[in-house]
Amino acid sequence: MAMVNKLEKIIDVLIVPSVITLAILIIGGLFFDLEKYEPLVTIADTAVAFVFVTDLVLKYRRVNSVKKFIRLYWLEILAVFPFYLLFRVLTFASDFGPASEILQKAFHESSLLKEGREIEAFAREERQAGRLLRVGQRSLRIIAARLVHAHKRLVKAHKEIKAS
Repeated sequence: MAMVNKLEKIIDVLIVPSVITLAILIIGGLFFDLEKYEPLVTIADTAVAFVFVTDLVLKYRRVNSVKKFIRLYWLEILAVFPFYLLFRVLTFASDFGPASEILQKAFHESSLLKEGREIEAFAREERQAGRLLRVGQRSLRIIAARLVHAHKRLVKAHKEIKAS
């Protein structure tokens, strides 16, 4: 139990740097080309997601009821799991469908130069869509973290008023 308390304290300390890192990734994703900084961007994004997921796991241990956990932390669950995993799965899956169509076209058409231009255009579009998805995913995480922080402050203020 003492180990869990230490882990909770560590995660609580890591939330603020994670939110700052997330803000940097969002701003960088919007205004700069972060692809040249790979794999550092992916590592930072994964580390932030790990902190938020660990925080959720610890909150579930505290609540210990699925129904209550979903009711209390639904926004954080949305911020971390579905978008993080869904976008990763969709990005992975999207590589196969268009790639197989492009390969089939390449075999059936005689002009490889024309096909090469189409592949380049598709790759550019996919990179832009991926950047927008990552920015959306990170934005939702930062909003959820901000709301959780505000909720903690309100609960603390409520307890202080009640104690007075």
